[in-house]
Amino acid sequence: MLSKVEIIKNKLITDIKHGVFQIGKKISSRNKLCRKYNYSRTTIDRAIRELTFAGYLASRQGSSTYVISNKPIDKPQHLFIISGFAGQNIDSGIRELFFSGHDFNIPLSGISEHEVASNLNRLCQPGSVLIWNSPGMESIHLMDYIDQAEIPQILINRKYNNYNYVATDAKSSIKEGLSWLMIEAGRDIVFVSCKATTDKPYLYERIISFYESCAELGTHLTPDSIFSRDFIDIPSEIAEVGRILFAGGKAPKGIFIMHQNLILPLVTIAQTYGFVPGKDYKLLTFDYNPGLENYSGIGMMKQEMTQLYHEAAGWLKRNPTSQKQAFKKNIKTELIIY
Repeated sequence: MLSKVEIIKNKLITDIKHGVFQIGKKISSRNKLCRKYNYSRTTIDRAIRELTFAGYLASRQGSSTYVISNKPIDKPQHLFIISGFAGQNIDSGIRELFFSGHDFNIPLSGISEHEVASNLNRLCQPGSVLIWNSPGMESIHLMDYIDQAEIPQILINRKYNNYNYVATDAKSSIKEGLSWLMIEAGRDIVFVSCKATTDKPYLYERIISFYESCAELGTHLTPDSIFSRDFIDIPSEIAEVGRILFAGGKAPKGIFIMHQNLILPLVTIAQTYGFVPGKDYKLLTFDYNPGLENYSGIGMMKQEMTQLYHEAAGWLKRNPTSQKQAFKKNIKTELIIY
């Protein structure tokens, strides 16, 4: 038995195919459709929303709805990859990054994140599909606008609102890393991290995951073992942290550094006080830093970026224009121990 929404959708499609609502012309208002078909406004809204998603209609919040096709769009027509490094003409290297091993033959364009607002008409065409590569929080309102146009989107390494995503599994990754660090160094851990801000939105989840994991594992944390700062001036602020940790002639047993930019500066400061990572203290880092490969007794949590990109390609292969199932995938880091 067809639902009310499916009944209305079929009636509207019939009217479109018979020319009652012509291509390029407005359809009747929601209120008129309610009276014509004798269904509620909620049912009419859902039917129009799903027909917009299918490519029959196009509508914008606060404006009329138009007929744009009498045939459904059953596959993606154009893929846009949005990131901080992609230009208008995406190169073969980025195509290979996302789609190595995948059959992919639809048009593809790269757009810088700061250019999205000026390209909304282009991005919101039926059949468009968007992959956001590590977008900033300032783009959420643009994602919401694009979502109103029923354009499928997926986010890489970010989790905003209820959008589809492929992201690093912060909780299981940090818990695994902390378990290793506590075996090597004991329960007393020093934590060094930048504060979570709108410029570093990924740190919100990671810092919460750190404290949750500490509670679950029984890690000993004290106020003087937590160095969560803005780190705007990294050299001077790390020098101060290094003085507190190492100037007394004794190194902490275990240190967890959350942010990539802090790793080598802190290791360098420790060495000026005569302390070598792995030998004098155990070190765990979130993310991989090749500058530490020559030290033993170090754990690095390497994000599986290639897998994140390939999972996004797999989402595209599932044809998000013809289905609306949620796609939310978490990928654990690889714990590399030297």
